[in-house]
Amino acid sequence: NILSRIVVNFLPKQKNIENKLKEISNNHPLQYLCTTQIISEDGMPIAKLSSLNDDYDNHFQNYATKYLQFNSFFLSLTIDELKKQFSKEKIIECFQKSLLFQNENKEYIQYAMSSYWESEYIVSSHLFIPLIENAVRELVRICGGIILKPNDMGGYDMLSLNMLLKGQADILKTVFSKLGHDIPFYFRLVLTEKLGMNLRNNFAHGLEKKTFFSREASDRLFHILLCLSLVKEKSKNINSKRMNFDK
Repeated sequence: NILSRIVVNFLPKQKNIENKLKEISNNHPLQYLCTTQIISEDGMPIAKLSSLNDDYDNHFQNYATKYLQFNSFFLSLTIDELKKQFSKEKIIECFQKSLLFQNENKEYIQYAMSSYWESEYIVSSHLFIPLIENAVRELVRICGGIILKPNDMGGYDMLSLNMLLKGQADILKTVFSKLGHDIPFYFRLVLTEKLGMNLRNNFAHGLEKKTFFSREASDRLFHILLCLSLVKEKSKNINSKRMNFDK
């Protein structure tokens, strides 16, 4: 279906990123031999990258973010076409019926999607992030993963989104295995990594607020919501091996 094609077409293709990073490093070797300071949009130093050979993972993550930013223009065009073909009400209905959102507050989903459809991007982005976090937690819970940790007061705290995406990454990889993409890495790149878009953490801590005025952030968050909305139940006795991505 159309929604699943949008999901697949705009996931970062790691092999393409690896090849492009290799090509750029061969053409501009000095750029990757020296230490590089990464500055946030707020002008704050957030990381130092050493040479490509010594710090490949962080260089890869940094370039993958640039790949997403370049790709965002085409994602926006595709979503514009989606809005022409499907009404806001139809999309809201799809989310309300999907496995990971069917127990979510229906008014919240309606308000979030309505804001997005009406180009109120700062509102929709702020509403999308809690929806994403709760859906990831619901996915982990349904699959029998860990969503709680003991606290010092004799009770339990919810695992943070970053903990879920790292500590329970195998569950997401299993559920989305048919895609052939590293979904936990993609989610972290958009939501929680300093060298990524880091949208969840920036939202939570009041950083880089101007990011949320643009549609780039909302489109990428909507894309993640689409990924999560297409997870379906294959059996009444659900576990991670019985979850599937509706491709």
